[in-house]
Amino acid sequence: MTLNKFDVSASNEDLRSRSRYNTYAHLGLPPGPICNPGADAIEAALKPAAGPWLYFVTTDPEKGVTKFATSEAQFFKLVEEFNKNRRTG
Repeated sequence: MTLNKFDVSASNEDLRSRSRYNTYAHLGLPPGPICNPGADAIEAALKPAAGPWLYFVTTDPEKGVTKFATSEAQFFKLVEEFNKNRRTG
């Protein structure tokens, strides 16, 4: 199933999707590829930056700002920042 759309967060409708690619509804990895990574993503996977990060959140999608966190508490603060930017963006 192709949604033919792009967004940085899942809507309630997305969460209810019966697609096998809905990883909110189906445990494990999707049955096939979900996108083609660009050269920067491949390079970052091959040579990751040193650091203790466990989480990342694109806090300002319009400006391309992504922030990293080392704890769940920090992650939730970044999610709050993302939600604020989505409402005001």
